[in-house]
Amino acid sequence: MAALAVALGLGCAQPALAVSPTATLVSFFDQANAVVRTVDPTRDLEEPRQAIRDLVNEVIEARAASALALGATWHSRVPEDQDEFVRLFSTVLERGFVAAIVTKANMTGGVKVQYLGESIDGDSASVATTLLSRNGTELPVDYWLVRRGERWKVQDVAIDGVSLIGNYRAQFSRVLRDYSYSELVAKMRGEVATESQAGAIWVMGHMRDEQVVPEPPPVRQERD
Repeated sequence: MAALAVALGLGCAQPALAVSPTATLVSFFDQANAVVRTVDPTRDLEEPRQAIRDLVNEVIEARAASALALGATWHSRVPEDQDEFVRLFSTVLERGFVAAIVTKANMTGGVKVQYLGESIDGDSASVATTLLSRNGTELPVDYWLVRRGERWKVQDVAIDGVSLIGNYRAQFSRVLRDYSYSELVAKMRGEVATESQAGAIWVMGHMRDEQVVPEPPPVRQERD
């Protein structure tokens, strides 16, 4: 019961927050799984697709994730450029987050997550979990969150030690070695224009295999 109280944010460690970092993820997966379980593949998937998109966009801190993914280039751009990058990367990240979970998880009846513990350091937090994988093993998935007002929002996720934002950062760095920032943004605009099936991938529980070459995740504070 004590562990459950902590997971649901009922403990006294963070009294100013409405929910704990763990409870943020519990709520997200509960709502996402509720959508998955009610999907009728013979009907139009636009409504559940949009529902999943809304949930993902709500739980992710796109600006913090954008700054991490773009690295030093982020600080060299004017606010207008940063705002545009956040808008574009939000869609790319939504698709990547969905794909990262769906390609690994057993989706029968929804994603099955075990919450192992959380660590809070000021306005940053990490939550260790496992999810039931397609081959029946428990796959480690770690989330890093930041506090925004009275809420916690996800800025990165690492599946089996591979950081999603670290992968994007490596990809952006490679592009920017050979092309201008404007060309990078143009490429992102093109990708965003073709992302319409991302939400449907989640609710149907399958997608084509797309493996991103693993890169070391960005340096961050380790959990205790």
